[in-house]
Amino acid sequence: MTKIFQKTYFYVSLISCLALLFCLAPKITEAASLNFALNPYQGEIRPGGAILIGTNPIFDTNEATIEAWINPKSYPTGIGEDEGRTILWNGDGTGGHDPYWILLNTSGRLEARVDYDSPYQQHIFVSSDPIELNTWHHFALVIGAVSTDLYIDGVKQPGTFLNGGPACKGTNYLAVGRSMWHWNPYEGLIDEMRIWKVARTVTEIQNDRWTGSVSGDNPDLVAYWDYEQGANSSVLYDLTPNHLNGGIQGCTWTNESAPAPPCQADVWSCGEWNACSISGTQTRTCAKTFECSTVDTPSPATSQSCVYTPPTCTSWIYSDWSACQPNGTQTRSIASSTPNGCAGGNPVLTQNCIYTPSPCTADVWSCGEWGFCFVNGKQSRNCTKTFDCLTANTPSPATSQKCTYQKPTCTADTWTCGAWGECSLSGIQNRSCTKTFDCPDIQTAPPTTEQYCKAPNKPTNQSSSSDEATIAQLKSQIADLQRQIMILLTQLIQVLQQQLGHR
Repeated sequence: MTKIFQKTYFYVSLISCLALLFCLAPKITEAASLNFALNPYQGEIRPGGAILIGTNPIFDTNEATIEAWINPKSYPTGIGEDEGRTILWNGDGTGGHDPYWILLNTSGRLEARVDYDSPYQQHIFVSSDPIELNTWHHFALVIGAVSTDLYIDGVKQPGTFLNGGPACKGTNYLAVGRSMWHWNPYEGLIDEMRIWKVARTVTEIQNDRWTGSVSGDNPDLVAYWDYEQGANSSVLYDLTPNHLNGGIQGCTWTNESAPAPPCQADVWSCGEWNACSISGTQTRTCAKTFECSTVDTPSPATSQSCVYTPPTCTSWIYSDWSACQPNGTQTRSIASSTPNGCAGGNPVLTQNCIYTPSPCTADVWSCGEWGFCFVNGKQSRNCTKTFDCLTANTPSPATSQKCTYQKPTCTADTWTCGAWGECSLSGIQNRSCTKTFDCPDIQTAPPTTEQYCKAPNKPTNQSSSSDEATIAQLKSQIADLQRQIMILLTQLIQVLQQQLGHR
């Protein structure tokens, strides 16, 4: 809701203006900026809204930074305002030196005029572009120990001035919206005006220029007017301990405000976590309460793992009691329980009872599984009497029965052979083999019982050589050769029999 301080024109002398200085009244934080308007008077531009702060030591420092947000509504026309429209003025009120004078010139650019001592000289800083109308812009005039710079919206403007001497220390009047001896009033909005006793860095200017980004207890602040007093206030309060309050003349309060710090993320608001479910998860709802246009911050988690602790059961629905057992007890089971998904509690699942045995009619036998079926076509099992009825004599179940014998499947006879004997002089050795398993479905040839070997050295013949001896030796060799041929033929026949048997 817009709060308006009714604009009233008072044409007052300099002395009557100063009578408004340092007015003390309760501070009401409602409005966001002051609107400075023009007042037509006999065809000229006469003094409009202003804030007069008066004699003070505000610039009695070697370094300073002056900054504020402005939102101009019009440019100077040049009629009775050749100098431009004053935003902030510091001077002696007599037409002499004006150590600091910040204004909007006839080209629409921001202009800062600074006087320097030793030797006296004035330097003028001008923004590179006109200040856009009906739009908030921030300016900062930084006066350092060796140089002075002007910043618009955190951007340094051309024209750094290397100080020839220290800047003049204005200890006279300070006015916002117009000067004390020039009319040239400003038309537009002003917000967040601060004066520092240090030369602020470009990073500090860029980060802290936003509304509400600093507090009045900062030790480097000389004065800080946040323009948040309210529609019924005629005093602009300084938030620093210096209390450099100013009297408001002919300005209207408005709820328009300089920009707040740019957002960095969306803002989400989440409810409490629900109870942990039986599946080991719990949920909550989250809603986006502020949407930042420059980022897309994901929603916080709406589901998470948890340790489920089931509630304790308090009531049950049971099955019927079972028959009373010989030990004098009977049991029952739980059909359902409440609350749903509960566990534990103290259900009654057993109770004492009077056992009455019923008359028996037969013995009770327990038998094992039937055994392997033998070649004779029978198999057996063991049976044991587990209950002996005194009034009956129930015979044991059968412990033997006929079965169909399944012959084991075989593919060959099994032979077992001994070790090979010594090699004879003729180069042959023997062994014995015995059939240990006779496969009825196939006839397997026996293993080889003779094989060649390396004959040992024959003893040297001591008799003299003769034809008869030579002939005898040849006959012996021929006989050995015949035996070897017979062995080979026997082995060949065995191999052929094995091949035919597998077919």
